[in-house]
Amino acid sequence: MSETPPGPGPGFWYLAGPYSVDPTRLVWVHRRSAALLFRAGLRLYSPICSWHEVAAHYDLPGDAAFWAVVNHGMIDRAEGLIVLVMEETPQSQGTRAELAHAEVQGKPVWGLEPPESLVFHWRRLR
Repeated sequence: MSETPPGPGPGFWYLAGPYSVDPTRLVWVHRRSAALLFRAGLRLYSPICSWHEVAAHYDLPGDAAFWAVVNHGMIDRAEGLIVLVMEETPQSQGTRAELAHAEVQGKPVWGLEPPESLVFHWRRLR
């Protein structure tokens, strides 16, 4: 496995991180992070950015179990996981499930402090 952090390339990375603890605040952290990563040339899929508004508007469940099938399917297709490392991350059931699935699939996992600029602070998690 590469020890090089995620960068521009032909595939996409799955952006994981806590959400249900405080969706109103954390959706903005995911959106800002996704925008900055995309601006830096990374292709990615973020279930929070993709589904938060739809789920809220159409009253879809917000629990990790409901979303696991689609999320795990996207992880299967991704180059690996980028996990937003925040205070809430260790308590996130969804993030723990995504990490476990990525490990079973042999995907690289990189931790990233939510960026405020195009300076990224990576650390290899798996």
